[in-house]
Amino acid sequence: MDNPLRSPILKGLEEYQNKSKLRFHMPGHKGTLPEEFNALAENLYSFDVTELDDTDDLYYPVSFLAESLNDLKKDRKSKESFYLVNGSTVGILSSVMGLLDPGDKILIESGCHKSVHNAVKLGRLKKVVLEQPSHKKGFPLPASEEKIFEILEEDKDIKMVFLTRPNYYGYASDIEKLAAYCSERGIYTIIDEAHGSHFVYSSLFPKSAVESGCSISINSFHKTMPSFTQTAVLNIGSLNEEDIQRVRSMLLMLQTSSPSFLFIASLDLSFRYMQKYKEKFLSLKKMIDLFLRKLENNIHISAEMDSEKDFTRILLYPKGNVIDMLSYLEKNGIYAEMHDENTIVLISTILDEERDFNRLYNTIENYKRSPSISSPQNKIHDNIGLPFLECEGKELLEDIYIYPPGSLYLEKGTILEKKHLVELAKFRKQKIRLHKSVSKNDDLLYVNIDK
Repeated sequence: MDNPLRSPILKGLEEYQNKSKLRFHMPGHKGTLPEEFNALAENLYSFDVTELDDTDDLYYPVSFLAESLNDLKKDRKSKESFYLVNGSTVGILSSVMGLLDPGDKILIESGCHKSVHNAVKLGRLKKVVLEQPSHKKGFPLPASEEKIFEILEEDKDIKMVFLTRPNYYGYASDIEKLAAYCSERGIYTIIDEAHGSHFVYSSLFPKSAVESGCSISINSFHKTMPSFTQTAVLNIGSLNEEDIQRVRSMLLMLQTSSPSFLFIASLDLSFRYMQKYKEKFLSLKKMIDLFLRKLENNIHISAEMDSEKDFTRILLYPKGNVIDMLSYLEKNGIYAEMHDENTIVLISTILDEERDFNRLYNTIENYKRSPSISSPQNKIHDNIGLPFLECEGKELLEDIYIYPPGSLYLEKGTILEKKHLVELAKFRKQKIRLHKSVSKNDDLLYVNIDK
């Protein structure tokens, strides 16, 4: 690739591009350009325009954007839908902050995305945390409707329930009873449906949140559909006109005033593409089921077909070290979405082909375990933090998120115990990425040294 300006970003992307790669991660287009997107790809710069009399205005649409948004709400089965060019994050912030006032109570899951915690902070809200049960492999599962009902009966001041559905591992609980219960009591139900944008296209999936009766859902089209990274939609379900206006007003304050027509066109093409090829989910399920059956007697890795889970989210459980298996796959050009201590998570979409699953299976079959290599922790001090092992009993002065998926692990104000420090060190060894709100040095924590 020609790089006359010697851009380090182009160089890095080119190096990635030149690898023999197989993407089992977002974005949903998997690096493949669908034929239906050719016009957009061939005119990136000429289509990059601003709001003119001849174009349209995303926030005050009157022509082709109005037509597109009308088609979008039919696709989403919503009362109204909005294009988001700042990702699902801006949809989450706008929904929570638009509908709640400072001091209001919101029920959130312990494993929710960091944008929910940020909405709580920015909106000066009071959060009630819903603890989640765990899968046998240790990752979080959705809480039952009964548990949520119990909390809502105990605390009548809760004004919003915010849930992630499906979660990052593909599990989606039934929420129709919850939506009806909350609607009768004037409680908002907001669903982070970032990973479930494809639910509306097949009966193989659970009902979408809007179809289930919830107030609002937010979809990240780029996660499981062929749309550009950072593109999403906000869908209005059971809200009245006054509340819709509150959300819309907040969205106009938080989202960029210069929305990209390239992003918007990508969103528009994406849902039309899914409508056209939705029957591919049948063949995709057959390919995944076959792949999982072939793994049943594999000596290196296990997997399972779980009817409670979105089948497009593939969970692999290495029988040895997770990092060894992950590194082996990457050396063979196969990239996963995320991993934790026991599980490798793969995202599949209708852009995946049979040869992709054959290559994945054959690579796993040929696996030879190599010794684990863990990087030593540097014992370096700087002016904002201390090494992990010196932080026991001290107050944490930053939030720590596991990324991906972006869920909060430790909150600012936590008094650090030995178990926290041991687990953080384990995350480092397992190459689980941590995002910290203050310190950038992976070996240090920003703490109150006086406590």
